[in-house]
Amino acid sequence: MSDYTGIKRNLLRTSGALFEDQDFPAANSSLFFRSWSSTRIEWKRPHEIVDNPKFVVEGSRYVDLEQGRLGNCWFVAAAASLAANNWQLLHRVVPQDQSFDQDYAGIFRFRFWQYGVWKEVVVDDRLPTRQGRLMYCSNTRQRNEFWVALLEKAYAKLNGCYESIVGGRVHDALLDLTGGITELVDLQDSSLDTLTSVLTSTYHMNTLMGGAIFGKGSRESRRPSGLYEMHAYSIIRMKTVTYRGQKVLLLLVRNPFGHGEWNGAWSDKSREWSELDSTERTDEALNRRDNGEFWMSVQDFRANFDELELCHLSVDAMTAEREHALGETKTWKRTEFTGRWLRGVSAGGPLRSYFSRAFWTNPQYRFKMDDTSRNNFSVVISLMEISDKLHTATEDVSIGFVVFKLKAGKEPSGKLNSDNFFEHSPQLVDTSGVFWPYRERSVHFVLETGSYVIIPCTFVSNMEAEFYLRIFSEITAEPEPTEEPIGPTGEIEPEPLEMIEMLFYKYQGPDHRVNAFRLHKILEEARQEEYGKMNGYSLETCRCLLSLLDTEISGNLKLDAVKTLWKYVKSWTQAFHTADVSNDNTVDTLELTSLYKKIGFLVDSDNLQRIVCRYGDEKGKIHEDDFIQSFSRLLALYRTFKKRSSDGKITQNLSQWLSSTLYV
Repeated sequence: MSDYTGIKRNLLRTSGALFEDQDFPAANSSLFFRSWSSTRIEWKRPHEIVDNPKFVVEGSRYVDLEQGRLGNCWFVAAAASLAANNWQLLHRVVPQDQSFDQDYAGIFRFRFWQYGVWKEVVVDDRLPTRQGRLMYCSNTRQRNEFWVALLEKAYAKLNGCYESIVGGRVHDALLDLTGGITELVDLQDSSLDTLTSVLTSTYHMNTLMGGAIFGKGSRESRRPSGLYEMHAYSIIRMKTVTYRGQKVLLLLVRNPFGHGEWNGAWSDKSREWSELDSTERTDEALNRRDNGEFWMSVQDFRANFDELELCHLSVDAMTAEREHALGETKTWKRTEFTGRWLRGVSAGGPLRSYFSRAFWTNPQYRFKMDDTSRNNFSVVISLMEISDKLHTATEDVSIGFVVFKLKAGKEPSGKLNSDNFFEHSPQLVDTSGVFWPYRERSVHFVLETGSYVIIPCTFVSNMEAEFYLRIFSEITAEPEPTEEPIGPTGEIEPEPLEMIEMLFYKYQGPDHRVNAFRLHKILEEARQEEYGKMNGYSLETCRCLLSLLDTEISGNLKLDAVKTLWKYVKSWTQAFHTADVSNDNTVDTLELTSLYKKIGFLVDSDNLQRIVCRYGDEKGKIHEDDFIQSFSRLLALYRTFKKRSSDGKITQNLSQWLSSTLYV
């Protein structure tokens, strides 16, 4: 969260002080991904552009939003749809208590929904101009109104720079403006009756709408119909009229340019309007100027647009309940999670076979529908990729999920995998359908009573991304990540070794013990004797190994403990080289998983991810010494937990927590 109040208070204490945002400066870095030179752009505050700047004039209205030279029609269309249909939410995004008059300090704030949290974004009011005019989104009818330009600047800051919001989808922007649930309707695959039903029912449930036109030509090139290719539009409202004895559903559509209109049936001054009864006629359509707004029938919308983009503010609008839009709405239980697909650890890709080891490494979430008063329940699952427009992947991440039903009495204690699939025989209930190249994929399911597992995945394995998962259910389902067992599957029994005993006596201290430095020498010579090479175990690794068996916290070990350590190290080293199939003294994340199994220790995917991030190199590979070090610390932490826990939990104050984790 920003410190808008504190920053503004400090500025107002200094006469004439105006906010200059160091995180989003008036510079090329705020305009472009790369610092291109553009001497023609000048950053100016509103009072340097007009004489009497206002934040809002006559309320924040959708007609205020006009796209400028930036290719962000998708955002402008989304903001216009919100402004036309839901002032309450608009005022949450655009707080109205801001002004260029009272308590002006050059600082403004806006709010956007980001993966379950409303995030406040603070900007200064320096705006990019050319020849004294705003370059991007503005209100050309009221040139002294600036909420539109400042909202766009805040959204650009949220995404990294202005260039980062060039090109996008209306439903994505609506998601950021509302926190709703998005849905896309392919108009080419939808019948007219189905489309009409979706439009009318969701409209009555306050769903926000937009339309997209694709194309093969240049971006925003105009068609003979007056519509633009590769362009987004807002759906402002709709009405049904009686035309020649037939009911016709009309949509009021708006071009974010603020000009450029449809010229077909029901367009401005078209003959269809004159044939309507005066009670149904929209008189302004007969004398409207070119302001980008136009009416068109649902038939023509389906024929000329490619996708209907929806953002539902009610979960009911995602379900069969939308067929009864005026009925009583349900109370939904929502649970949310954030997760990550990590290459080689939890990015197993799609379900190609029930016995694919890779697929089952994906994150898994289990929930239970156990209300026996009914046979089935509605569940809406929403999966979102957490995107970063400044660090866009070279290849789009297409996302989806799979839903399995577990057999009663055969629920596994941990994750489903290729080894236990036949034993537990879960039923494939459904999937999210075609993998989705967009940010959110939401699907409604009707599920029977029972236990289920959701497995989010990507279309291509080893595609790294973060995700945000929302589960809406009619009853309390208590979804939770599937826990994986952690800990040893068998202890390594120490065996006395004459070589280690000889080296211990050679390097022991006066108290007949060895510290980390002396242990380092012992292990170096033991490695030379065993493997023909001395280098391999760093001093830090020796410190970690020592702390593993130093129960007295003395910094020293006796002979028996050193013998045990060597048995551990020798076993781990042999397992490491067995797993190192590339023979380059490293293991990747997939090899690391099998390595832990060879050692006899189970590690869940969340902690495997942390180990790779902490000990891996730039390519995510772990070298032998780093593995020995990491595993000795992991084993020490595991033993500490087991020693101090009760019923699988530990309660500690800060001092106890530090003492149990610092010396590992």
